[in-house]
Amino acid sequence: MNFNIGEKIKELRASKKLTQAKLAKRLHVSASTISSYEVGDRQPSYDIIVRISRFFNVTTDYLLGVSAQDMVDVSGLSSSQLNIVRELVIEFKNKNAGEQKE
Repeated sequence: MNFNIGEKIKELRASKKLTQAKLAKRLHVSASTISSYEVGDRQPSYDIIVRISRFFNVTTDYLLGVSAQDMVDVSGLSSSQLNIVRELVIEFKNKNAGEQKE
């Protein structure tokens, strides 16, 4: 997982041709806060991450650097199917843990 939210914020801001001050005003934070995010001195709070994602119409996963390959889409599965998936994950983890001990 590549986690550099500051780069994502800067990229999105530039794509909309916004200054740090204009983005800050939209998010109700200071321009120095946006600058701190972009250079990596500070990390935005969960609330700010949600505001940024809504403002730019992107997912929080995108901002956090979570790629689709890091996730499994289980939408549309029934409760019993979800339980089977959970059991399989536990079984694989236990198997991998056992193999690492050998």
